[in-house]
Amino acid sequence: MTALADRQATIGRGIRRMPWLTVTGTALLVALFAFFGGAPEALVYDRVLVFDGALYRLLTGHLVHLDGRHLFFNAGAFLMLGAVYETSEASRGRYAALMAGAVAAVSAFLVVLAPETTAYCGLSAALNALFAATVLSFWRDTRHWFWPLVLLGDLLKIGFEWQFGSIFNAGLLWAPLYGAHLSGLVFGLAFEWRRPPPPDPVAERM
Repeated sequence: MTALADRQATIGRGIRRMPWLTVTGTALLVALFAFFGGAPEALVYDRVLVFDGALYRLLTGHLVHLDGRHLFFNAGAFLMLGAVYETSEASRGRYAALMAGAVAAVSAFLVVLAPETTAYCGLSAALNALFAATVLSFWRDTRHWFWPLVLLGDLLKIGFEWQFGSIFNAGLLWAPLYGAHLSGLVFGLAFEWRRPPPPDPVAERM
């Protein structure tokens, strides 16, 4: 009975650590594209309609994509980064708060600081928050010099693309909005920086 109980506990821990939120979120992105197609007028961020009261677009605009390639890059990145962050020491509640906060931060950027942007869609700006939080969490856990270099590389990539054009998304119907990407990155760093440090195992044993 003890061996069976131990095995059941191990299976239970594995199920709890499966990235269910990430898998569900990825399925939602794919389902929205399959059902509505690319850049659906009913769901994209439309500045005029948002100011007319269609506030739901501040959420749905992040969940729909321009075409299959746009979806592929964003859904793939979300699946990989989300699986890493969700199965780390961060709780699922914190992971959900990170993504919700990233969507809110990017939407605030669009409304307040990007009045010239009349339409927007895609998860890429919020993904910058998830990327930043994931990399910063690795640095906080390891204090290895490699992780700040990764963050610096992402920041330089945003700056390069802002000046010279996209590296991965050239040819999209709408040009990427790099200010939104930067706002996501800044939010992700601020969010993860405020996470309480993990307990010291040596201190716990003492």
